[in-house]
Amino acid sequence: LIEGTVVPLGDNASLELLQKNILPNPNSKMHSIQLSNGMLLAAYNHHKYKLRQRSNLFISTSADRGKTWQVVAKLEQKFAPLTMHHYPTLLQAGCKVYVVYSDHMHGIRIATLKLDFK
Repeated sequence: LIEGTVVPLGDNASLELLQKNILPNPNSKMHSIQLSNGMLLAAYNHHKYKLRQRSNLFISTSADRGKTWQVVAKLEQKFAPLTMHHYPTLLQAGCKVYVVYSDHMHGIRIATLKLDFK
């Protein structure tokens, strides 16, 4: 079990995201939360398992409890030697989501996403 693959849901249930089958992830830590509108949000390294890279850091949402996902933000997309953006953590505050993650060469980064619940 990879850290961050179990999402607590508001109905006292939980959902385990099978990264290799649902979201392209190279067996690295991801973080998922249930938003206040009931949708799921995931931050993860968007790579096929074989590549074992941690450079692409994407944010995706799911309206059907993890069956399908839509990429809503691409925080990092640099594919170069020693480029790693990993260990994301999500926090919702009102209509914003904060994404805190590690940049291997530059320390900690924080990104802010504005939510649109239309």
